[in-house]
Amino acid sequence: QQLLPHDVRLAQRPGAAPPRRDGELRTPRDSTIRTGYTARLECAAEGHPAPQIAWQKDGGTDFPAARERRMHVMPDDDVFFITDVKPEDMGVYSCTAKNTAGTVSANATLTVLGKRFPRRRVEIAGRSVGNRSE
Repeated sequence: QQLLPHDVRLAQRPGAAPPRRDGELRTPRDSTIRTGYTARLECAAEGHPAPQIAWQKDGGTDFPAARERRMHVMPDDDVFFITDVKPEDMGVYSCTAKNTAGTVSANATLTVLGKRFPRRRVEIAGRSVGNRSE
């Protein structure tokens, strides 16, 4: 996932620089996680003045995890957590960095899988059915 090109010409105040991604800065990555676990998305950008980071889910600001107090944003660490992930948390998350000189965005898809259940041996009329290695 790449941020939008920062070479777009914008009207800028002297000394202002649009948000940009350089070197070790982080963008969110697509991830797949099982229900009940914690999802972690990272986003960071530099610019002058320092850009503000905002998150969206599926193009909007309605986060089921926020309503249920399962969403946590770590402003000093540029990390976004969703605890106890649920199927409704699945979607495209957008990280937007914005300052007076411009805006850049990056997207990541969060895929949520159901819980894995252990295989169980089933008894049918006195016969065992299941994995032979059990």
